[in-house]
This record gives sequence, structure tokens and C-alpha cells, in this order.
Amino acid sequence: DKLGGYRQELERMKIVLLPPDINYSAVDFSIEGDKIRYALSAIKGVGRDAMAKIVEERSQNGIFKDIFDFAKRVDFSFVNKRQLEHLIYAGAFDSLNSNRAQLVANIDVLIDTSRRVFLEKQSGQNSLFGGADSSQNEVKLKTVLNWTNLEKLQRELEVIGFYLTSHPL
Repeated sequence: DKLGGYRQELERMKIVLLPPDINYSAVDFSIEGDKIRYALSAIKGVGRDAMAKIVEERSQNGIFKDIFDFAKRVDFSFVNKRQLEHLIYAGAFDSLNSNRAQLVANIDVLIDTSRRVFLEKQSGQNSLFGGADSSQNEVKLKTVLNWTNLEKLQRELEVIGFYLTSHPL
């Protein structure tokens, strides 16, 4: 595939291709020192406009501290469940929580948290414990065993088109 060919060319030139990261990737491929950071919009099925909203939020208000910070700050009316799954499959949240299986298993919790926070913001309501920030304290992620390395790589291949973080052989 075309992108896999680019990866081989990067390896030949000894240029490192960094994986996608919700806190560092731009909408398009970007340069970090002598490395190239994988673009959020290059992940299959995520959409350029949704990724632009995420990058805009991060640019305006700083990096995401954890997965709940992401859910509270990103309006999930712009990012749907499938897009979120694909970001997780690609490893874009690994810097916040490297247990991809746990994130997928809790995707509805994250979506519900985001919707509740944005409904509170729209209605101007504050929760009993001091506003939208209390949503993080109310919810915990279910404990789930992480995928095996092979399972991670299979999902990564599905949404990136090649093995990025390692190779099954």
C-alpha cells in the first residue's frame, strides 16, 4: 500500500515515524525535530473535520491530562463512537492510557461523560460538587485486561494500513 511504501522509504532514510498521539499529532503529518509524527486525519475512518476540532481544543486549552479530561473537553457530537474506536485502535490515546482494551470497553462511559458535561455547559447548570469538573470523580473505568501485542497490531493494521509500533514477526 502507498503509505506502507512511504514507511519503507522513511526507514531507508533513517527517519523515524512516530505513532499518532492525541496530545502531539496534528491534523496532518508534522515534524518533531528529526522525526515525523503520524497525522490524526490519516487514521482510517476518523474524518478530517473531527480531528481538526480535537487539535483546536488542545491548542486552545493545553494537552489532555487523562481520558476523562479528553471526554470533558471534546464535544462528542463532533466525534462519534466509531471515530473514537479508531483513534484507540491506532494507539492515539496510549500516552493517556495504554490499555486500549479498557478504553474500548469503556467507550460508552466516555461518550456519556462527554454528553453530560456538554449538556451541563449548554444549560448553564452546575453539579452539586462544583460544575462540570466533577464528572471525572463520579465515573471510573471498568478494569479490563489489555489486548495481547498481536491483537493491538491487528487493530492498528486495520486503521493505519500497516504495522506502525512493531511487527508481529
